[in-house]
Amino acid sequence: QSARAPIQRIADQVAAKFVPAVILISVGTFFTHWLATGITDNALIASVAVLVVSCPCSLGLATPLAIFVGTGRAAQLGVMVAGAHILDSTKAIDTVVFDKTGTITKGTPFITDVLAPNESKLTLLTLATELESRSGHPIAQAFKFFPSTPSEIQDFTMHPGKGISGLVNGIEVRIGKAELFDRIPQTLTASSSQESILFIGRGSIAEAKVTLGDEVRTTSAEAIELLRQLKLEVALLSGDSYQETRNVADKVGILNFKADVLPEDKHRFISDLQSEGKCVAMVGDGINDTPALAASDLGIALQSGTAAAQRAADLTIITNDPRAVADGIALSRKTLRVIKTNLVWAFSYNLIAMPLAITGLLRPTHAAFAMALSSLLVVTNSLSLRRFTSLSSESPA
Repeated sequence: QSARAPIQRIADQVAAKFVPAVILISVGTFFTHWLATGITDNALIASVAVLVVSCPCSLGLATPLAIFVGTGRAAQLGVMVAGAHILDSTKAIDTVVFDKTGTITKGTPFITDVLAPNESKLTLLTLATELESRSGHPIAQAFKFFPSTPSEIQDFTMHPGKGISGLVNGIEVRIGKAELFDRIPQTLTASSSQESILFIGRGSIAEAKVTLGDEVRTTSAEAIELLRQLKLEVALLSGDSYQETRNVADKVGILNFKADVLPEDKHRFISDLQSEGKCVAMVGDGINDTPALAASDLGIALQSGTAAAQRAADLTIITNDPRAVADGIALSRKTLRVIKTNLVWAFSYNLIAMPLAITGLLRPTHAAFAMALSSLLVVTNSLSLRRFTSLSSESPA
């Protein structure tokens, strides 16, 4: 709320010249009336009326009050605004890109099947559980139900978009996609068409295949429809397989999607859209989304996501409800419209009232009333943002 919106510069630039100009006009008004009539009282009254009627209260209130009310209402709807600068971003946004896991889906994957030799299955799952305990990725939650023992973990390494590796009690363990391994046995190559696949191995050869499932959020389809009502294009990115990503995209009604993407691919996807003249908002929750969030014109993170993603974002959805993305964009746009209306009124008021005061048609008492009325109108218009309601059928707050 303490940050200045870019549109505030207009008021600042005007105010810098407005005050000295009004003082000169007031002095000029005094001497003009005094020379024309020779009556000092009337000249002084007209001069004071100019000063009173031009008090820039409404001009000073126009932007900060609207931002104060708008950000407060956004918080009630589950949207935390990082700064006033996002107002200029939201007005131009025409494309919203979602990361799949943790945004469109719940981001709480669960294991649906494990394919491994019976004699080594428990050992492999235990090693995987130990290694995943060092990972902040949502996939780690899928292994929390397997037994674990205090272990010494060394050389823990994250391979963005591929998986993780490390030494668990001196044993090299790898968990991730097929690209993380030198060889995948033929017995493990068959895959489900709609679920995510991970491989586990003690070394460079995969020994087990784990099939993961993740539920689509019940509000995701409505969130996509709300964004379309705002005339926004929607796209979906995922590091998961094509079939799984397509399945999720079909469920929520997204036609434009891209699968098997690495973090740098997400960044490139955003940059490519921007090079086409698009103004892009990115919605993500993981550390893999951070480059894309930073590159986008408007970064949006979920509260359940990583701290890195939240730091890179302009908006944070504290309810983890994707419908709040549309609310945040719509409310930001309305706040900007209110600010513009306030500024137009503040300028128009001075353009009308100032000549009346200069000519002596507006007495100081009337000028004071008009000045107070202009401020009241700006305050009332700003407070109208409190009546903004969620675009969804049921408020995400």
